[in-house]
Amino acid sequence: RIDRTRRQRSGQYTLGWYLMITTAVIDDHEAIRLGMSAALHNHPGHQVTLVDGAGTVPEFLAKGVQADVVLLDLQLDDGSDPLDNTEQLIDAGYKVLVYSIADNVRLLRRALAGGAAGVCRKAEPISVTLASIEAVAEGQVVISQEILAAIEGDASYVAANLGPREREVLALYAGGFEVPEVAE
Repeated sequence: RIDRTRRQRSGQYTLGWYLMITTAVIDDHEAIRLGMSAALHNHPGHQVTLVDGAGTVPEFLAKGVQADVVLLDLQLDDGSDPLDNTEQLIDAGYKVLVYSIADNVRLLRRALAGGAAGVCRKAEPISVTLASIEAVAEGQVVISQEILAAIEGDASYVAANLGPREREVLALYAGGFEVPEVAE
Protein backbone atom coordinates (compact mmCIF):
# COMPACT_ATOMS: atom_id res chain seq x y z
CA ARG A 1 0.00 0.00 0.00
CA ILE A 2 2.98 2.32 0.23
CA ASP A 3 3.12 4.27 -3.01
CA ARG A 4 6.41 5.69 -4.22
CA THR A 5 5.56 8.57 -6.54
CA ARG A 6 7.22 11.69 -7.80
CA ARG A 7 5.86 14.75 -6.05
CA GLN A 8 5.81 18.30 -7.32
CA ARG A 9 7.01 21.05 -4.99
CA SER A 10 6.94 24.77 -5.80
CA GLY A 11 6.25 24.17 -9.48
CA GLN A 12 9.27 21.94 -9.97
CA TYR A 13 9.70 18.22 -9.64
CA THR A 14 12.19 17.38 -6.98
CA LEU A 15 14.91 14.83 -7.54
CA GLY A 16 14.26 11.47 -5.98
CA TRP A 17 11.16 9.86 -4.63
CA TYR A 18 8.86 10.62 -1.73
CA LEU A 19 7.33 7.87 0.27
CA MET A 20 3.55 8.23 0.22
CA ILE A 21 2.35 6.94 3.59
CA THR A 22 -1.25 6.76 4.70
CA THR A 23 -1.45 7.24 8.45
CA ALA A 24 -4.46 6.68 10.68
CA VAL A 25 -4.81 8.11 14.17
CA ILE A 26 -6.60 6.28 16.97
CA ASP A 27 -6.87 8.61 19.93
CA ASP A 28 -9.77 9.48 22.17
CA HIS A 29 -8.88 13.18 22.10
CA GLU A 30 -10.25 15.05 19.10
CA ALA A 31 -7.55 17.73 19.40
CA ILE A 32 -4.83 15.09 18.86
CA ARG A 33 -6.61 13.60 15.85
CA LEU A 34 -7.18 17.01 14.25
CA GLY A 35 -3.71 18.27 15.14
CA MET A 36 -1.99 15.25 13.64
CA SER A 37 -4.14 15.59 10.54
CA ALA A 38 -3.05 19.20 10.07
CA ALA A 39 0.59 18.39 10.77
CA LEU A 40 0.71 15.47 8.34
CA HIS A 41 -1.13 17.35 5.60
CA ASN A 42 1.57 20.03 5.70
CA HIS A 43 4.34 17.58 4.84
CA PRO A 44 4.89 16.12 1.38
CA GLY A 45 4.44 12.42 1.03
CA HIS A 46 2.02 12.03 3.91
CA GLN A 47 -1.71 11.48 3.96
CA VAL A 48 -3.78 11.03 7.09
CA THR A 49 -7.01 9.21 7.76
CA LEU A 50 -8.87 10.22 10.89
CA VAL A 51 -11.06 8.05 13.05
CA ASP A 52 -14.29 9.79 14.04
CA GLY A 53 -15.97 9.51 17.41
CA ALA A 54 -14.29 8.13 20.50
CA GLY A 55 -11.32 6.75 18.62
CA THR A 56 -11.40 3.10 19.66
CA VAL A 57 -9.77 0.16 17.92
CA PRO A 58 -13.05 -1.72 17.27
CA GLU A 59 -14.56 1.45 15.77
CA PHE A 60 -11.50 1.86 13.56
CA LEU A 61 -11.51 -1.76 12.41
CA ALA A 62 -15.25 -1.62 11.66
CA LYS A 63 -14.65 1.25 9.24
CA GLY A 64 -12.17 -0.77 7.17
CA VAL A 65 -9.79 2.17 6.94
CA GLN A 66 -6.87 1.72 4.55
CA ALA A 67 -3.64 2.84 6.21
CA ASP A 68 0.01 1.91 6.26
CA VAL A 69 0.75 3.06 9.80
CA VAL A 70 -1.60 3.54 12.75
CA LEU A 71 -0.70 6.02 15.47
CA LEU A 72 -2.22 4.44 18.58
CA ASP A 73 -2.72 6.13 21.92
CA LEU A 74 -2.00 3.87 24.90
CA GLN A 75 -4.93 4.90 27.07
CA LEU A 76 -8.24 5.07 25.25
CA ASP A 77 -11.54 6.03 26.89
CA ASP A 78 -12.88 2.50 26.49
CA GLY A 79 -10.22 1.21 28.92
CA SER A 80 -8.93 -1.30 26.37
CA ASP A 81 -5.63 -3.11 26.83
CA PRO A 82 -2.77 -1.82 24.61
CA LEU A 83 -1.59 -5.38 24.00
CA ASP A 84 -5.03 -6.41 22.70
CA ASN A 85 -5.36 -3.23 20.64
CA THR A 86 -1.95 -3.70 19.05
CA GLU A 87 -2.53 -7.37 18.29
CA GLN A 88 -5.93 -6.63 16.68
CA LEU A 89 -4.40 -3.94 14.46
CA ILE A 90 -1.44 -6.09 13.43
CA ASP A 91 -3.75 -9.04 12.71
CA ALA A 92 -5.70 -6.69 10.41
CA GLY A 93 -2.48 -5.84 8.52
CA TYR A 94 -1.51 -2.49 10.04
CA LYS A 95 1.88 -1.37 11.35
CA VAL A 96 1.45 0.19 14.78
CA LEU A 97 3.34 3.14 16.23
CA VAL A 98 2.36 3.98 19.80
CA TYR A 99 1.73 7.72 20.03
CA SER A 100 1.44 8.68 23.66
CA ILE A 101 2.77 10.78 26.48
CA ALA A 102 4.47 7.47 27.36
CA ASP A 103 4.34 7.93 31.11
CA ASN A 104 3.06 4.46 31.96
CA VAL A 105 5.83 1.89 31.50
CA ARG A 106 3.47 -1.04 32.13
CA LEU A 107 1.20 0.05 29.27
CA LEU A 108 4.21 0.67 27.01
CA ARG A 109 5.42 -2.86 27.68
CA ARG A 110 1.92 -4.21 26.91
CA ALA A 111 1.81 -2.43 23.53
CA LEU A 112 5.35 -3.53 22.63
CA ALA A 113 4.55 -7.10 23.69
CA GLY A 114 1.56 -6.94 21.34
CA GLY A 115 3.90 -6.17 18.46
CA ALA A 116 3.96 -2.37 18.21
CA ALA A 117 6.83 -1.29 15.97
CA GLY A 118 7.75 1.58 18.22
CA VAL A 119 6.87 4.43 20.51
CA CYS A 120 6.73 8.13 19.70
CA ARG A 121 6.03 10.60 22.49
CA LYS A 122 3.42 13.29 21.92
CA ALA A 123 5.92 15.82 23.31
CA GLU A 124 8.36 15.16 20.44
CA PRO A 125 8.69 17.70 17.62
CA ILE A 126 6.53 16.86 14.60
CA SER A 127 9.70 16.17 12.60
CA VAL A 128 10.52 13.31 14.98
CA THR A 129 6.98 11.96 14.68
CA LEU A 130 7.20 12.10 10.87
CA ALA A 131 10.56 10.33 10.88
CA SER A 132 9.11 7.67 13.20
CA ILE A 133 6.11 7.12 10.92
CA GLU A 134 8.42 6.79 7.90
CA ALA A 135 10.70 4.35 9.72
CA VAL A 136 7.79 2.15 10.84
CA ALA A 137 6.34 2.21 7.31
CA GLU A 138 9.70 0.93 6.06
CA GLY A 139 9.64 -1.92 8.59
CA GLN A 140 11.99 -0.47 11.20
CA VAL A 141 11.56 -0.47 14.97
CA VAL A 142 11.49 2.97 16.61
CA ILE A 143 12.11 3.20 20.33
CA SER A 144 14.02 6.10 21.87
CA GLN A 145 16.78 5.70 24.41
CA GLU A 146 14.55 7.42 26.95
CA ILE A 147 11.82 4.80 26.52
CA LEU A 148 14.37 1.96 26.60
CA ALA A 149 15.86 3.38 29.78
CA ALA A 150 12.41 3.42 31.40
CA ILE A 151 11.86 -0.21 30.41
CA GLU A 152 15.37 -1.16 31.57
CA GLY A 153 14.60 0.50 34.91
CA ASP A 154 11.88 -2.08 35.49
CA ALA A 155 14.21 -4.83 36.72
CA SER A 156 11.50 -7.46 37.20
CA TYR A 157 10.33 -7.07 33.58
CA VAL A 158 13.85 -7.19 32.17
CA ALA A 159 14.79 -10.24 34.24
CA ALA A 160 11.59 -12.10 33.36
CA ASN A 161 11.41 -11.29 29.67
CA LEU A 162 14.89 -10.81 28.27
CA GLY A 163 17.81 -13.16 27.84
CA PRO A 164 21.38 -12.23 28.86
CA ARG A 165 22.38 -10.77 25.46
CA GLU A 166 19.07 -8.90 25.15
CA ARG A 167 19.62 -7.36 28.62
CA GLU A 168 23.16 -6.36 27.60
CA VAL A 169 21.96 -4.77 24.34
CA LEU A 170 19.17 -2.91 26.15
CA ALA A 171 21.60 -1.60 28.77
CA LEU A 172 24.13 -0.44 26.16
CA TYR A 173 21.53 1.26 23.98
CA ALA A 174 19.78 2.88 26.94
CA GLY A 175 23.23 4.01 28.11
CA GLY A 176 23.74 6.06 24.97
CA PHE A 177 25.57 3.74 22.60
CA GLU A 178 24.53 3.87 18.96
CA VAL A 179 23.24 0.77 17.17
CA PRO A 180 26.51 0.07 15.25
CA GLU A 181 28.48 0.27 18.52
CA VAL A 182 26.07 -2.08 20.28
CA ALA A 183 26.25 -4.52 17.35
CA GLU A 184 30.00 -4.91 17.86
